[in-house]
Amino acid sequence: MQNYKIEIKEISAKIVSVKAPSEIEALDRVKKQYRSGDIVLEYDSFVDVEFSVFESGKEDTHG
Repeated sequence: MQNYKIEIKEISAKIVSVKAPSEIEALDRVKKQYRSGDIVLEYDSFVDVEFSVFESGKEDTHG
């Protein structure tokens, strides 16, 4: 048997409303809020999940 590392990637999404003088400023404000923890994506923000082989290793000789 071979040993495999499988990556599981969960995708969450949330639409946030923000007032700003420009689109760039709006993005900057939301990024700052997200990074500071003011915007949190919870379990109900789940959109999708992806599975992919991250790394395949050598044969496992330990059974």
